[in-house]
Amino acid sequence: MKTIKMNVIKKVSGLLMAFCISANFVSCSSDLVEEETVMEKPDEEPDDNTYPDEVFTANRPDQEPLNVVYFIPTDFVNVYESKESTIQSNLSEAMLFAQEWYKKQMELGGYPDKTFALFTRNSNTDVRVIPVYGNKASDEYANNNEVRTEVRTYLESIPDEAGGAHTLILCDDGTGFQNNANGRMAVARSPDDFTMVNTGKTIDGLQLLTSVKYGTLLHELGHALNAPHVAHQASESPYLSIMGGGGANRWDTGGREDEVKFLASSLAIFDVCAVFNKTDNGIDYYAEEPDVKMVSYAVEKDNSIQATKATFTFTSDIPAKYLYVGMDAEPTATNSDYDKVAFTTTAMPTGNTNEYKAELEMPYSEFFNGFDRDGIKTDNNIEFSVNILTENGFREIPLTYNFTISSANSPEPDNNINKETVVLSDRSTWSITANTTTHGQPIAQGAETMLDGDFSTFWFSDWPTQSASDTPHIINVDMGEENTFNGIYMHSLRTPNPQFRPKHVLVELSSDNIVFTTAADYTEPINNTDVKVLFDNEQTARYIRITVDEVYTGNGVENLTINELDIIVD
Repeated sequence: MKTIKMNVIKKVSGLLMAFCISANFVSCSSDLVEEETVMEKPDEEPDDNTYPDEVFTANRPDQEPLNVVYFIPTDFVNVYESKESTIQSNLSEAMLFAQEWYKKQMELGGYPDKTFALFTRNSNTDVRVIPVYGNKASDEYANNNEVRTEVRTYLESIPDEAGGAHTLILCDDGTGFQNNANGRMAVARSPDDFTMVNTGKTIDGLQLLTSVKYGTLLHELGHALNAPHVAHQASESPYLSIMGGGGANRWDTGGREDEVKFLASSLAIFDVCAVFNKTDNGIDYYAEEPDVKMVSYAVEKDNSIQATKATFTFTSDIPAKYLYVGMDAEPTATNSDYDKVAFTTTAMPTGNTNEYKAELEMPYSEFFNGFDRDGIKTDNNIEFSVNILTENGFREIPLTYNFTISSANSPEPDNNINKETVVLSDRSTWSITANTTTHGQPIAQGAETMLDGDFSTFWFSDWPTQSASDTPHIINVDMGEENTFNGIYMHSLRTPNPQFRPKHVLVELSSDNIVFTTAADYTEPINNTDVKVLFDNEQTARYIRITVDEVYTGNGVENLTINELDIIVD
């Protein structure tokens, strides 16, 4: 019973400042007329926490602070309470330095005087650390999602004390919780209670401090602030991205803290992150997800300059600020994006309503920084993704596809990196059916969505389908009249899960819907957004039967997603 009482006390004391009002002081009210009171000098100086400036406030005015939480499972209550004051002191220093390091990184990247806010007191020396007592012992948590759920529930119960939409959850190293992040919350452990020491190094005048696994803390904090994994480009070596392998490989074990940095794509993400911006700027962060659609694009190799040029035009109903292209080798592997290379630029209004344009030139030599996180050059399946950052904090991916680099001795990509806008046929007279129906997903509509001309909508087969070879997906198309064409085009993209795309495709054609002949038996070699099944010879037909009995999947089930289906005329 004693421990339960202490838990309750700690939950309250960790969040609220106790105001000690001496009997020598008299409250004033406009409703009452008080007699003049003679103030007597107290015998002793009051404790520090009796002064008005001891209240926790945002140390960057008019910004919503980051929540700093210390999570305590039931088997770590006594451990925490035995060193609570030390943890509070060390974490204050650790988080204030993190704030300054992020500020310096933003400044070096062209964003002056910009960083996240913290709740502080004592003239900006103490950071509010919110203790959250868990409901279970550390080994009873299946994963960090349970920890995040408990923390989120607790913060929602104290809206007046909590900060903004982003939270860093810290805990004792003995809990064994994984260092990872999800949903604007990140978890990081400390083997030494975040004891900060001087590294003897500086970066642009900033003295660098550290603790054991402090690079990991900075890395996970980046995730909590919306930044995904990203690696350095070849030309940025020896500098290494903190959101790639920099946290563990350079800062934590390499002693090269002055060679770790944030890259342009991460800085752009922070520029539109809620806790980096003023609350009175008229932007409602994360309130409305933008509707982003590609209007046109062209990606083309230019061997004369050994670079790939890309031009993108897109619409967004929320103002767009940045666009970056990610190059992710082996995207289906665990944590594969540690080696993702990004190319970042600003999104420029075209003058048309809600329309923007961006251009990039991406040197072949920058596609790889030499190695992936395991020290091996992986170049047989690279995912190309277009990332749009809107001013209210969202990152949208309206276009992805895969390409290859076949030569181990050259960074030049194969021709399948070349992509351009697909101009769809007039399919207003077409009709379409599918044998595997949708499961009632809000945006997964009927087969007709494959003909609606909208790349953001998609047909989704009934699920879960464990094996398409047992229940193949069959799509039947009636074009209303005979057409002469050279192949079939299928666009398959379902963000944020780039899977369930056609792999093995059989195309059969007919003029009477009775007798069908095989026009193509095709296997797509890589997990590609745009699948083009070309015939050996030009064909004329009215009816098309498409059978997909193998699907690119990351979870073993072979559901199928198709946004648009069309014929290839030339």
